[in-house]
Amino acid sequence: MKASLIAGGLVLSLLLVVPELTARDEQDKYEPLPRPTNAQLNIPTIAQIMQEAHRCRTNYIGQVRTQLGKSDTDWSEVEKKSNDLVRMGQLLWLNNPKKGGRDSWEMFTSVYVANASLLADAAQKKDKPLALQYQKNLSGMCINCHKAHK
Repeated sequence: MKASLIAGGLVLSLLLVVPELTARDEQDKYEPLPRPTNAQLNIPTIAQIMQEAHRCRTNYIGQVRTQLGKSDTDWSEVEKKSNDLVRMGQLLWLNNPKKGGRDSWEMFTSVYVANASLLADAAQKKDKPLALQYQKNLSGMCINCHKAHK
């Protein structure tokens, strides 16, 4: 009787352990899911971002410059457009340029976001000289980034 209890316990423990080991082996066979594409995540392309934020009618930097040139600056508009520029810079960072290296792209887009953030802070404080400086910094970035990545 004692032997049959031991044998039964051994069989029972094998029945409990073997499925656990098999389940672990099966889990190891699965590949991790691939990273979703920017399109799947609804991240706009570089061209779409440039079209929205940097073309004639919707040139956010130009709209900020225009507002800062007025004696009665609409600070809420400057702050809104500055925050839009921050968002656009973050979306740019998520993309990969067709030309130039990723390190350079990350540097340009990070500096873009930093300047846009500082511009938004200056707008919130209604500090026109400081806002003008960060607006100029943003405007001055275009040609160098385009040389490296367009």
